[in-house]
Formats: sequence, C-alpha cells, structure tokens
Amino acid sequence: MKRLILAALLAFGVSGEAVAEDEAKTCPILGGSLLEIELKVLKKCHPGDQMMIQFHKKISPMVVVYRYCDLRHTVMRDTYGDAEFIACIYRLLFQRTK
Repeated sequence: MKRLILAALLAFGVSGEAVAEDEAKTCPILGGSLLEIELKVLKKCHPGDQMMIQFHKKISPMVVVYRYCDLRHTVMRDTYGDAEFIACIYRLLFQRTK
C-alpha cells in the first residue's frame, strides 16, 4: 500500500510540472524605454513565460536581464540596427532569493 501511495505522489508531482510547463506562453515585448517595457511586462507576461524583449540600444542589456530574466535558464542576446533583443524565461524580481 505504501508503494502505491508513493508511486501516486511521484506521478502527481511529475505531471504537475509538465502541466505548468505546457501553460507557459511566448510573451513578445516591444518597448523603447524601461518604463514602457515594465508596463507591458506587467500587463502581458506571467512567470515562466518565454519572453522576447526588443529595446533601444540606449538601455543597458544588463539592466533588462536583471529585472526580467530567470538566470537559472539560458538568456540570449542579439542586436540588429539600433535595436537590442533579449530572449529569456520571465521571473518576477521579488521572487528571487538573495
């Protein structure tokens, strides 16, 4: 009986993670200033979403990554003309431990 309960708990834990991963969506953000990016992120994105952020080169990519990206996952950066692009998994800043 204990083995059955343990197997059920393990199956539930694994399927719970799979459901959470499937619920993640892509969250494209096109912003000029940090304030525009912040407002759009708060309106459109949920933790765990895949983010694609486009912003002007005047903004430091380090600031954007620090504010929005989950550093436990890969963060990609690219440039094209005057635009910077960052692709990452969104994580709320206040959810992180120090």
